[in-house]
Formats: sequence, structure tokens, C-alpha cells
Amino acid sequence: MRILIIGYGSIGQRHFNNIQQFYSEHEILVYRRQVQSDSSDSFTSDVEKTIQWKPEGVIVCNPSSYHISAARPFLQLGIPVLFEKPLASNLSLALEAEQYKSLVMVGYHLRYHPIITEVMKVLDSGKIGRVSTLFCDVGQYLPDWRPNNDYRKTVSAQASLGGGAVLELSHEINYVQALLGFEQLQVDAQLHKCSDLDIDVDDVANILMSGNNRFGHLTTVSIHLDLLQRVARRQCVIVGSDATLRLDFINKTVILSSANGDEILYSDSEFDSNQPYVDELKVFFRLIVNKVSPLTDYRDGLQTQTIIEAAKKSSSMGERQSIDLSYRQ
Repeated sequence: MRILIIGYGSIGQRHFNNIQQFYSEHEILVYRRQVQSDSSDSFTSDVEKTIQWKPEGVIVCNPSSYHISAARPFLQLGIPVLFEKPLASNLSLALEAEQYKSLVMVGYHLRYHPIITEVMKVLDSGKIGRVSTLFCDVGQYLPDWRPNNDYRKTVSAQASLGGGAVLELSHEINYVQALLGFEQLQVDAQLHKCSDLDIDVDDVANILMSGNNRFGHLTTVSIHLDLLQRVARRQCVIVGSDATLRLDFINKTVILSSANGDEILYSDSEFDSNQPYVDELKVFFRLIVNKVSPLTDYRDGLQTQTIIEAAKKSSSMGERQSIDLSYRQ
């Protein structure tokens, strides 16, 4: 199978390496704007060549503000596309891909993480009772993300490229929606640049949401995202009437706390954080070959984009936003 990768930043390189290591039966062509003269035949800066090569699947890894324009020629040819998250830099761009929704997958790789799989199973079982509250706390100091690169030149630091905390760390928005399945939401948010980092994007985002979850109960959600914490943190707490779940993606644990004490539901310090990316590719290949719709399909990505847009609008206008996600089902 021929797989085209558009963009060769850190995530493009990860997909390239994962295909070479775990799915070596596939051919890869990488498009990037500049290719050195001594580069292998696997790299090109010729847009026409990418089309003439007739890829069977495309992975879009360039800045999110260019996602849709880069993917459009291939979607028009009926070629499935995996968009690295988010689907686009804003909702209007994301909606441009709606007519091709059966061909689209969005790269929210945490959905393929065993922590999310375990928590989904626990929620479905009713083990923690009625879910009333969920808190997420995520942060890492931007200059430490990619220590070999000048953080000021990264996508994360530039508004024109789709950077900022709420877009770059939108995994939490995505998996919270998947876990709780809201159809209507009230969204209040504050997005700010609070640091002295040389960036023109929000480095802190605080999002408050409330609505009836997929079990029919009112749940309030608080999501904190930042580009500032010097010790990386990615945690979530889900409060139920009978027990509380504590998710920790850094320490790779899920703990259930109740009146009877703590129970470790998942713990694997040796878990390879690259594995969800590998599993994500397997799901994408199933979409290409068997037309099997992925968990993180167009609808799923569009719901996340709708919440992001509401958070941005709430912050800029200083007003609560009401959104309907049911028509995104």
C-alpha cells in the first residue's frame, strides 16, 4: 500500500518511523516544502508528484491551518486521509471536509490508549455510579516539548499555524466528549497568554462545561490546559456517586477510590507511549482497505472542533456559549 505523508515535523517523522518499523510492507512518500538534494527518493517537494504517485492513503501532518487545503486534492479523488489533530485550525475550515466525511480520520491517539479503554469500560459498567464532575489538568513547558528545536519557530507557538494550548492540547476535549457523550453543552472559557514566552498564542486555557451526559445525568467539566508547567502533567479525575476515578497518563495508572479504599485498575510503568500511535495507524489502514469507520472519524473530530470554537468564542466575547453536538452525531 502506498502512504503519502504531508509534512515532516515531529509527528510526521513519528508516523514515518512507525510505518517503517511496524508496517514495512507499505511504501512511503513524504511531501515537504524543501527537500535536500541528497535526500532519498522517499521525499519530494513536488506537489504534482504526490498526486501522480497515486497514494492509497494520506497522513496530513503540516500545520492545522493548512490541513484542509493540503488534503483537498486527495479527498476529491476518494483517497482516505488521516488528519493529525486537530482537524483544522478553526470550525469553518473543518466543515469544508464534511462532504468527504467517510474518508476522514483524525489523529487523537489517546483514544487508543489503554487508560481510555479501561475508563470507558468502567463508566459503561456503572461501577462509579452517577458521574457528577470531571477535572482535567494538563501542562508542559513549551520550550521543553521539543528541546532540540527553537520553540519560537514551532507550530505550537504561532497563531497563524494553529498553535496555542487549546488546539495543541485538545486531546482532553476529545476524550472527555467520547467518555461522556454530551449532545448539548454550556461552555465558558478563558484563554490567555500569561507567560513571558516569545509566542503569540494562548499558553493557558481554562474551560468549564456542563450538560447531560450519555447516561442522562448532569455533569460539570473543568479542563485546564497550559504550555507552562515545568514538570509535565496529564491527569484527569472523574467523580461518581459511588467512587472516583483518577487517571494519570504520565505515571500510566488508573485508580478507583471509594469508601473501601483504593483499587488499581490499570498500572503499566513499562507501557510504550508510542504504541497508541502504532495502533492508530492500524485503524487507518483498516479504513483504507476495509472502509471500517474509526473511533476518531470526521464526526468525532468535528465535535471536538465545535467545542474548541465555543471556548475561543466564549473567551473573546466574555459570554457563555450554548452548543448542540447532536447534529454532529
